[in-house]
Amino acid sequence: MADSARAAGARQGQGNKCQGLWPGEGAFFLKAAGRERVLLVVLDGLGDQALEALGGRTPLQVARTPQLDHLALLGGGGSYHPGRRGVAYFSDLAFFMALGYFQGEFPGRGILGGYAAGLSVSPEEVYVLASLASLEESCPDGPVLVERGGDLDSEEWEEALEILSYPWHGSGLEITFHPLEVGIGILRLEGEVDPRITDSDPSHRGGRIYKVMPRNEGGDLASYTAGELNR
Repeated sequence: MADSARAAGARQGQGNKCQGLWPGEGAFFLKAAGRERVLLVVLDGLGDQALEALGGRTPLQVARTPQLDHLALLGGGGSYHPGRRGVAYFSDLAFFMALGYFQGEFPGRGILGGYAAGLSVSPEEVYVLASLASLEESCPDGPVLVERGGDLDSEEWEEALEILSYPWHGSGLEITFHPLEVGIGILRLEGEVDPRITDSDPSHRGGRIYKVMPRNEGGDLASYTAGELNR
């Protein structure tokens, strides 16, 4: 499963920077004139899901959380729309936009992951965030996601890394895997490649794995890149 982007310099946002106003998707974000440093803690997925074993409650509802309770008492709550109301954004893009960037400036998780993996990111290459996964392949409509790679134990992960350490060569490109954490890494595509391809991740268990496809604006090279990732 993957989502990708080619390395590129983000264009400068246009707005009244002197007044601390930076444009976002349909809104302006106020930046502190004193450029105060803040620590942003993202409790991504904290809401979780209700479980029958917990009496229909979520793990968060059952857990004892005095520190989180204290922080909640000191703060406030509400709904935040990073862009258009009713549009479900992935958390990485949503927070990127919350920090004042345009949606079009988001370089993609592949690029950010490439930096995190210590790669010297090049605009001539494509970087794809990839997760190892367990699939149910007997479904009539195609493979379905069962478990993500984060569920691997350390021994299984080491075995997978031994296999993934060998580069894959196609006619005109080379693909190498660079680990980030258990079950997750970056695919680095070098050679004749095009970033204008779609994601294959269904984003939830039980979802059907999509084929990587060239985007509408992509050409023959995007079709070739997508085809190689589908092998």
